[in-house]
Amino acid sequence: MGRHVSFGDDFAGLFDWFTTRAFRLETLDQYAVGYEEEAMRRFLAGQPVDPGFIAPWLEQMDTATSAGRQMQRVHVVTEPLSDYLRYEMDGYRFTVAAGEDVRILPRPMARALEVPEEDFWLFDDGPVARMHYDEQGRFLGAELIEEPDVVARYCWWRDVALEAATPYARYVVELQAPRPPDD
Repeated sequence: MGRHVSFGDDFAGLFDWFTTRAFRLETLDQYAVGYEEEAMRRFLAGQPVDPGFIAPWLEQMDTATSAGRQMQRVHVVTEPLSDYLRYEMDGYRFTVAAGEDVRILPRPMARALEVPEEDFWLFDDGPVARMHYDEQGRFLGAELIEEPDVVARYCWWRDVALEAATPYARYVVELQAPRPPDD
């Protein structure tokens, strides 16, 4: 359906030319990203995490949002959160500070809304970069989709996910709040 692109070629360039917004749907409960290992180790040990390892991404996000473009993300999560997802929640504070609109959507709600269980980036109202991962969460590549009818479906999923998801700041507060016991 689409053409395969990698992070090194067309894919990275999509972040340079989108004009209004870039939207990311994340659906995995864990991603195998080598450059995160030390930060996650520190997080799990209760030590401060230095966001320097994602500085280029934060700078790119700041540049885009300073120019009036939106960076949005909805992460579909399984609750209770795994150690990795707790680490991700902590790390989102850096991307939110750089201007990203991060929202969280519990998996049962995403399923009820028929939001797909596949990761993708949607740039403006197309194209879509559908992300492919192996079973361990290692990135394998992206498929660039430009067919208008297929892109329209992804636009709909974006809008539904954004509407239903809880904004990051509120989710974190609710996550910290004691939950009433089950009866």
